Amino acid sequence: RLLPDRATRRVPADRREAIEELARDLGSVPLALPEPFTDLHVHVLGVGGPTADLIPKDGLRGVVVSPFLSEPWLRRFTARGMDGVLVSREESLDRIPAALLDRFERVAVLNPAADLAPQSATSDPEASGSSSLPTDAGDPARLFGGLHAKLFVFDTPAGAVVLTGSANATEAAFDGNVEILAELRGPTDAGVEAFLGETPGEADLVDLLLDYTPLDQPVEASEAEQLE
Repeated sequence: RLLPDRATRRVPADRREAIEELARDLGSVPLALPEPFTDLHVHVLGVGGPTADLIPKDGLRGVVVSPFLSEPWLRRFTARGMDGVLVSREESLDRIPAALLDRFERVAVLNPAADLAPQSATSDPEASGSSSLPTDAGDPARLFGGLHAKLFVFDTPAGAVVLTGSANATEAAFDGNVEILAELRGPTDAGVEAFLGETPGEADLVDLLLDYTPLDQPVEASEAEQLE
């Protein structure tokens, strides 16, 4: 409901009515919790009022998956003193000082081969009558291909905290942009190890990662990147 007033151009009355109707409909939709999570809260950032600090102050370990990064946000994360794993694009990591990246227990990028859809047993997809796309919607290569995902996973003394939505790991996203994040809370076994653990015979996120080597001198971020 607040977005039309933030538009750079005038929003016609009929468009405002359609947005209002959509907001009412969404407000009446019950959100189902995925197992094993027990609590769900939706955060809307950048629409007025102070932004909640969503990085747990009592975090023990964390995973950050984000295509775009900013040095101030990463310093805020590392200041919490928790062990952390950072997954991003090589271009974004190239813009972060090596000394800051060294504070993470692991820094990784998505293996470029993860963008390649698995092939069928035969080398000719037409002969097999099958598509080259992954058949499993939960396949990590499909979920993380090209690394568009934004995911923040924390282990805390009270259990797991997972944030996912539109926000990158940047100051602009958490302290300025209009973003939406879903916060899920659940048992400890739904935390970091659930995302970084390995399951025999299955493709896991860790199987798609390659360790990143920091540059001696970081590359300056473009203006467009600073707005992400």
